Parts: sequence; C-alpha cells; structure tokens
Amino acid sequence: MSSHVPLILALCLVSVFSLPIPNTGEAKEIFDFLPEEAKNFYSSLTDQDIAILKELGPQLKGKDCAAACEIIKTKSEDLANRIKTLHETLLAKINAMSDIPKNFLLNAVNQLQNGGVDMGSNVKALVDILQAAKALPQAAKDEIYNGFPSLKNFLENFLPEEAKNFYSSLTDQDIAILKELGPQLKGKDCAAACEIIKTKSEDLANRIKTLHETLLAKINAMSDIPKNFLLNAVNQLQNGGVDMGSNVKALVDILQAAKALPQAAKDEIYNGFPSLKNFLESEKVQHFIDQNKNKSPEEIANLLKSKIQH
Repeated sequence: MSSHVPLILALCLVSVFSLPIPNTGEAKEIFDFLPEEAKNFYSSLTDQDIAILKELGPQLKGKDCAAACEIIKTKSEDLANRIKTLHETLLAKINAMSDIPKNFLLNAVNQLQNGGVDMGSNVKALVDILQAAKALPQAAKDEIYNGFPSLKNFLENFLPEEAKNFYSSLTDQDIAILKELGPQLKGKDCAAACEIIKTKSEDLANRIKTLHETLLAKINAMSDIPKNFLLNAVNQLQNGGVDMGSNVKALVDILQAAKALPQAAKDEIYNGFPSLKNFLESEKVQHFIDQNKNKSPEEIANLLKSKIQH
C-alpha cells in the first residue's frame, strides 16, 4: 500500500481538480495545500518532465513506485530518481507516525489511486477522505498537521458540510450519470437539471434537489447583501456550465465582488459557510484573480491550456 505515495502526490492529486500537471508559478499556486516536499518536486519539473508524465500517464496507473520509476526511467532517469526521492521522503514521514494517522494517510493514498485519472471518481474519493479526516481523534489530526502543515486548511475547510455529505453519497453509477448528462445540464437551473437527471436516476435527482434546497435555505436566511452576492455567484457559475474558461472567468468575477463586500456581509457568509473563508481570502487565489480579472473566458481558457497543460 505504502509504495503508491509519490504517484498520488505527483499525478493523482492533480487529477482531483481536473487540472494537468502545473509548470508555472501561477499554476503551482493552486497546489498550495501540498506538502513542501511535493511542492519542491513540482518546482523541479521541466517542460520535458511534464511531457513525459503526460505521455506515460496511462501506463503508470495502478503501478507502485518501483514499477512506475522503471517505466519513467526509459524516458528520463533523472525524473525517475526525483520521483523515487520524493516517495522515500514522504513515506519516511508517514511511517514515522503512530498507527491511526499513518493508516489514514495510506488509506487516502489508496483511495485516490483507485480513482486513476477520472475526475468524478477522484472527487468522490477526496470527499470520502475529508469525511474520514473529520472522524480522526484530535491527537491523530495534530500528528498529521505537524508532519504536513499544509494539509490542515485543506482537510478542515475544503467544502461546505452539505456538499461533503452529498459527494459522500455518490455511487459510481451516480458519477457515470452526471458525466454522461453533463452537456445537457449546461445552463439549466436546478429544477430543469433534476428533470433530466431523473430520466436516469430519480434517487440522484432527489439528492441533488435536497442539497439545492438546503443550501438555498441557508442563503435566503441571510440579509440582503450576502444573500444577493451568493445567489449571483451561483447563477454565474451555473451559466458557465462545463466550459473551463467560462467557469474560471465567473470565479474571477465572483472573487472580485467578494473583495468589495462590507466586512459584516463577509462575516455572515463565513458564519453560514465557514469553508469559504480561506478560499475567498487566500492571498494566492487573490494573486491569480488580480492577474486575470480583465481577461475574457477564451483568454483564460487559453491561458490555462498553455501555461498548465504544456
């Protein structure tokens, strides 16, 4: 089990966010939650390294570190050695922990690896990991955060509880349905989307409807300024559908609007959705926004494709 640690950090954690391996300063900032060792590994990647990992990706799926490094070595011995070093460093830190945190981290690695490069499966695995992290004894959490300080905000503040519960309920069949229907759901409101989803699974449609109603009730209970901000944010993201450029552009606009909110409105939002605070106020996120706030969706899509994928 333990031999899969570096491949998860070097490959599978990337696919959790449906992003390719980052190779620029802006792109790497997205991965600020990674341990320092993994961030240093990303910083060492050259364009050639990235091309090799992308090319070999399908062959590396499910391989342990030794087998993966043998494959990578056929293209670059230096890259294989850096991955091996990352693996040994992280594994040593994990194995030095007591049983509960050690087993949690190794299980998390296995769950992500089993998702391969499939976004839906990885999101489901990620949420299961976040849910499991909640149940850890505080001493185990402290031991993990002491070894990997960057994981604290990620494990504790990544998604609203309601969204975590929804993702935890997703089955492989649910994920397949949402992927299949994705193009049809673009731009649809919840009622219309649920009618489409109902043709495949009434249970899934009902769970989505329940999530929508629960979140909407929390939003509608707020005063006008935070309520209108959140409703507008939902509409902007919904209109982006599954288009990467449009969604990132919408997110840029939302974060710009969040900056201008009165502090009382921000406090009300963070009280209702605590997980949003670190995201909306992140200096790294804000830097990305400041750099790209005047770009069109097409320009943002091209930026991400050229700076992250190549």
